Amino acid sequence: LRAPLELYGGARRVGAGWEVELPANLPPSSALREEAVAALPAAEPAYRVLALSAQLLPALLAGEARGEDALFGPAAIGVWFDYFSNANPHYAPNNELTAVAIGRCAKAGDAILEIGGGAGSAALATLATLAESGLAPSRYAFTELHPAFLRRGSRAVQAALPPGCSFEPRRIDINADLLAQGLPPTSFDVIITAPVFPALTS
Repeated sequence: LRAPLELYGGARRVGAGWEVELPANLPPSSALREEAVAALPAAEPAYRVLALSAQLLPALLAGEARGEDALFGPAAIGVWFDYFSNANPHYAPNNELTAVAIGRCAKAGDAILEIGGGAGSAALATLATLAESGLAPSRYAFTELHPAFLRRGSRAVQAALPPGCSFEPRRIDINADLLAQGLPPTSFDVIITAPVFPALTS
C-alpha cells in the first residue's frame, strides 16, 4: 500500500510512521464508481462489495457486529453470488489460473474434491478446462460450509458435470477434522481449494 501512495504523492514519512494526504480535488467515490462501471460494466460487483464493506466497517470496529455475520448474512449474500463469478473480471482470474494448473496435472477419470466451493465458479472453470482437454473426472465432491453457497454451487456444478461423473455435495467445515467428516485424504486425486488455499494436487 505504501509504495502506490508514495508514487502518487498521497503519503510521506513522518518519524517512525507515515502520514496519508488525500489529494485536495479527489472525486467522490460515487463518481469514481460510475466511471469505472461505465467503462467495464462487468466490474460492478466488485464495487458493490467495497460499498458493503465500507457501510459495515463502523459497526465492526465498534465491536457491534461480527464480520462473518455482517458480510455473509441473508441481506448481503446476493452481492457475493455476483462477485464470486466467472463473469466478474476482478475474480475470474483466480478460477482461470486454478483451472489451468489442474488441467496440466490431472488425468482422465480422476476423483476431485473441492473445499470451499462457494457459488461453484471455480468448479465450472475447472470442468470446462478438463472437458476441452479430454480429461473428464469420474467423481466430483463439492463441499462448502455456508448453506446458501452450498445450495447454489451444487446446482451449478451438477448441471456442468460430464456424463458418468458422480456428484457428492457436502457441508464441510475446514476448521474441523476432515477425516471425522468422512473425507479420507487418499480418496481423491485432485483437491481444489481456491480461494480458500492455493490449488493442490496429489
